[in-house]
Amino acid sequence: MNIALLDDLMSDAEYLNNLIQQCAYENNISLKTSIYTDVSEFFKDIEKYDFSAVFIDILMPGTNGIDLARKIREINKSVPIIFVTTEKSFALEGYDVHAFDYIIKPAPPSRITDILKRLNDTVNEYTITINKNHTVINIPASSLIYAEARGHNVYIHTNSATYKVYMSFKDFIDLLPDNKSFFVYSRGALVNFENVISISNDTLIMNNGINLHISRSKVSEIKTSYADYIFKKTRRVTLLTKY
Repeated sequence: MNIALLDDLMSDAEYLNNLIQQCAYENNISLKTSIYTDVSEFFKDIEKYDFSAVFIDILMPGTNGIDLARKIREINKSVPIIFVTTEKSFALEGYDVHAFDYIIKPAPPSRITDILKRLNDTVNEYTITINKNHTVINIPASSLIYAEARGHNVYIHTNSATYKVYMSFKDFIDLLPDNKSFFVYSRGALVNFENVISISNDTLIMNNGINLHISRSKVSEIKTSYADYIFKKTRRVTLLTKY
């Protein structure tokens, strides 16, 4: 992982950096860190380097971490952002930038370890890479809820945003992992079984509250495929628990 630490105080940044390096070493997580006390230098590098995550101090002279995170989102829609703060009250303000987590100073090693492990899982997860308005966006495959073709565009609905991308539906399908969790439930429409709560008659009940209508010709096939997906998923979890 390539992690950026953004803090106006070098002493605080170095303390967090040492803690991150220690927790990463103890948990066999490979990473490198870059410290930035100058916001302008960070924004020069964010377009050159593919950061896996950005740790931002919320309280900085002349600006704040929330505003910086909004600027980051204009460049990179999906990089995990972790806020570092002494004030719990700032947590709610981070929802619109989809913060990955928050660290309340001083952070115990267990918190850092938990965040690093989840970041590592996120980085290693299969991602769907799209190009929208000259911005590269990496979408974790598990976050995709459903996608639908309209004209020459594909609308990709995830648990945090909807992306309109100029491409064919076939080309989009080719971007997906071959793990049997994605299924075409109607013409030009695809669902991720991972985010299905249940199937009721000819309707897919999704975990974001959306109901998707299944094409009549697909009802039987999708119910069988979903049942097979759930069986294999449950069996895998049972085996992991047992052993």
